[in-house]
Amino acid sequence: MKQVKQLLENWGVWARCRLGTEYAPVAMGMMDAVEWESRTYRGEWNDDIALAVDRAVAELGRFDEDLRELMFQHYVCNASARHLARLAGIHHARIGRDIERGEMWVAARLHNEVLL
Repeated sequence: MKQVKQLLENWGVWARCRLGTEYAPVAMGMMDAVEWESRTYRGEWNDDIALAVDRAVAELGRFDEDLRELMFQHYVCNASARHLARLAGIHHARIGRDIERGEMWVAARLHNEVLL
């Protein structure tokens, strides 16, 4: 699972650049409210891997749009589970479980593409 989290963190950095992603600046409204930290890619990273992760997250949106949005907010906007829980008015443990569920979905999709 650690490898998937690392891929998603790298995807978040890549998606913030908005190079080749579906995310328009308008859809990233919350990004202004989140304080940015300087991150660099860890491990091997290229556009093919980034696009594979982006496809997996997009497929997640067809399955569960709210879960895709949660993954986007967590990995691209760097919003913590506690912050997202406060916004949603629910316990942070539930948000954490939902993020794990999204990570498992992405892991399964990437496993099919032989990236994991």
